[in-house]
Order: sequence, then structure tokens, then C-alpha cells
Amino acid sequence: MNKSRTSSAKQNLLFALGINAVLLGVFLCLFTPHYQSNDDFILSCFVNGAIAEKSARMVYINVMIGALLKGLYTLTTAVPWYALMQYVILFASFTAMTWILLQRWELIPALALSIGFVSIFGMDAYIIVQYTKTTAAATVSGVMLMLYALGMEKGVKSRRVSMAAGIILALLGGMYRYYEFLAAGAVICWAIIDPLTEAIKHGDDIKEKLHRAFETVRPFILLLLLFGTVRAIDSAAYSEPKWADYIEYNKARTLVMDHGTPLYDMFEEGYADLGISENFYQRMRYWNFHDPDKFDTETFYKIAALKGERKLIGGDTAIIDFFPICVPQLIREWCFAGLVLAAAVWLLFGRHDLRSVISIVLSAVTCLCVYIYFFFSDRFGIYWADYGITLALTAVVLWNISGGRPRKW
Repeated sequence: MNKSRTSSAKQNLLFALGINAVLLGVFLCLFTPHYQSNDDFILSCFVNGAIAEKSARMVYINVMIGALLKGLYTLTTAVPWYALMQYVILFASFTAMTWILLQRWELIPALALSIGFVSIFGMDAYIIVQYTKTTAAATVSGVMLMLYALGMEKGVKSRRVSMAAGIILALLGGMYRYYEFLAAGAVICWAIIDPLTEAIKHGDDIKEKLHRAFETVRPFILLLLLFGTVRAIDSAAYSEPKWADYIEYNKARTLVMDHGTPLYDMFEEGYADLGISENFYQRMRYWNFHDPDKFDTETFYKIAALKGERKLIGGDTAIIDFFPICVPQLIREWCFAGLVLAAAVWLLFGRHDLRSVISIVLSAVTCLCVYIYFFFSDRFGIYWADYGITLALTAVVLWNISGGRPRKW
């Protein structure tokens, strides 16, 4: 890589840092940040000592993140380390995305779209904080950095730095909430079609084509191996009997509280068989389920079973119900505006070749499948989950404005 290109990359990085710093400052001046749900507040209490004692085990967030936060809170509790760490990850994520846009596009359109992109997805994540959204931002930006690094000249330092930064960001996303990491990753993974086909095309024979293909996917294999390792470390932290019992209880509780609580009027007989009156049902609905005689692990599993099995066709909730119920709600969500903006830019300036279209279509189909899964799991309409999937699809659309720069404005 020549010096002028390296200098340009550094200038664009400084520019990206400046843009994001200014935008973040504007957001914080105009709005008051807050948690979108009580999840983040409760999780912060695990590590800051508000619940009995400081603990690295945060149940939903990897224990390695918990250990770091616990150590920081041990130094001082005067700093809101839990929120601050999410801000650091979010800032790094949106700065990375802005840098990629500046590297691939002319200055004016890159600047315009960067401001629009960060104003939609960034402001949402900064002001209405939710660790699932932080997961999505880190995962998507990390994968995009890895994809961009593949197009750099082999052996140069900037390629290694970009690839390492991408892996670290994406892995942090996986450590914050692995379900969202997998969902967003499933949507954005189709962006690899572009560099993969380009690598295969330059192979002279089958052996070289396979070698080039493996070189392209190797960093992503490494990311998955690292993800599996940190997941194994996290699981091992809960191997003690008392924690294993709690994890099982929490799994049963989640099936009832987070995946659609069976309505008392519809399943009154089933609740009666379990010895749960309408009064106890109402207490459970308001998260007052700390009576161990009424709400133990087995009881939660039995309550979840009252709903029965979902069917794709027929039944109370069929696949045809997804479109009239969920699509209008998805369209009204703030993050959907980012997808519309990206789609418009792609239609005007993007590549419309076969591999670009296939990449976007496969990502959109995967996105639809994830939404349908949420629907059948009674998780539809959870904004912070929808945010990540929409962000991933938006990134794939933007990625396919590649192969050079769009026409000059």
C-alpha cells in the first residue's frame, strides 16, 4: 500500500472520529440518555454491588465482561462503568462504519450518508440504551471491518489492524448477548458473497480457487471459534449446582415472561390445575413471582406448556398472521427509516449485478425468517431485537455499493 493511500486512511479515520464525536455531543445536548428497559439497570446491579455483593456473573452477559466491570467498580463506584463501556463500544462501532463509508465513497455522499446513518441508528443506541442494541452495533460493524480488510493489500499493517479490530468488535458483540450476535450475524453473513466470488474468480485452477476461498472465510472461522471459546468459559462459570439451578429456573421463567404469558381467561382450567388463582396470575404478570411454593422451575415449565405447540399453517397463530400483525409494526419502527435510506441510495448509486442482488435478497430472506421466528416465539415487537436485524440488513445493502465509488455529486 502506498504512502498516499495510508495517509488517506488515517485522515479518514480522524475525520470519522470527529464526525462521531460531534454527533454524539449533539445527541447528548438535545436528549437525556436512559435505559430502554429495566434489564440494563438490573444487570448493572450485579457488578456494582447494589445486589448483595459485586459479582462477575451477569447471567445474560459473558462472565469475562462481568469480570472487567466488577474490577472497574472495585476501583470506584462513582463512575457508571456499565453504561460507559457500552458507550465506548457504540462509539467505536459507529466510527468504524463511518470510516468504511469514507474509504469507499466520495467525500460528500459519504459524509451525508454517515450523518444520516449515525443519526438514525447511532442516536437510537446512544440515547435509549439497551445492551441488545449494543450487541448488534458491535457485531455488524465488526463484520463490516473484516469484510473491508479482505479488500486491502495482503501483508500490510493496516489490513491486519482492520481485521483484528473487526474480530474484537464482533466478539464483544457476541459476549454481550450471543442470541443477538447469531441473529445479526445470520443476516449480515451474506455480504461475504462479494469478496468470496471475487477471490474465487482470480484462481487459475480448482486448487487455487479453493485456497482463495478458504483464505476469505478463514477470519470468520476464527471469529466463530473465539465466540465458541468465550461461550464455553461463560458456561463453565455457571457449572456450580446453585448457579446451574438458577440458570434452569431462569430459562423456565423466560419461557413464560419473555415469550408470551398464557392469558388467564384462555387457560383458566390449566392455571387452576396448577393451583394458581387469578390473583397469583396478576402478581406473576407484574413480576411478583417470588413465592417459591407457587412459582418454582417446574411450575413455570408447566405454565409455558399451556400454550401448546405453534403451527406454521393453521392453529391460533399461523404464518399468514405474521404479515398483517407484524409488518405494519416493523414499518413504523424508527430504525426502519435507516433501511429505507440505504435502499434508496443503493437503487440510485449501487451495483445491480447478480451477486449484489443475490447477497441482498438472501440477507432479506434471512431477516424475514428471523422475524418470523420471533413471531412464533412471542418475541415480535421487541424493538431492541428488531433493531439489530434491521441494522444488519441495512449494512448489507450499503456494502453492495462497492466496486469503486458511486458517481460524483
